[in-house]
Amino acid sequence: ESPGVGVGAGCRAGERGGWWRVGVVGGVAVLVPVLVLPSLGWGASGRLGAVEYPRDWRRVQAIVNGDPRPGALLTLPWSAQRAFAWNGGRVILDPATKSFARRVVWNDALVVGLGGGRVLRVGGEDRLGRRIGTLLGTRTGPLTAVLRAEGIRYVLIVRQSENRFSSRLPGAVPAYVGPEMVLLRL
Repeated sequence: ESPGVGVGAGCRAGERGGWWRVGVVGGVAVLVPVLVLPSLGWGASGRLGAVEYPRDWRRVQAIVNGDPRPGALLTLPWSAQRAFAWNGGRVILDPATKSFARRVVWNDALVVGLGGGRVLRVGGEDRLGRRIGTLLGTRTGPLTAVLRAEGIRYVLIVRQSENRFSSRLPGAVPAYVGPEMVLLRL
């Protein structure tokens, strides 16, 4: 993008007072983003890059998106950030939040470390997400009927993490069981 901005800025400068400005303005426009954000010029030192999602994600996506019946998908464990082995252990936003054509209920609360062991928790914006989070954190026993009543059709459980929720979902039908995840239909 930076070279395109530089050429555009240079052409504009050429219209306003001489083509010698093209080189100067264009060069400055190319260099400013690199000088302001130098690590992005090299892909954040190799930390930015595309990864291949495991096949489980595409299979689950096809099942959920192909179901015409209404209802949301609840993604577990109840955490906004995840670290997957297939992503080199780097922490990312839960991929389920952007992977499905239906509503995804997830923990959209913001947790900010303040240093010295202090943490600031800002409640999530999604009202349904807050209700589900409260249910998951305070209610004991089976959750199947309560989640159905809240409009949840599917529960996606990522297997890589320790997750005890499947035992709290009696009557849920496995729609997909794979090495990376389990998809339960309520």
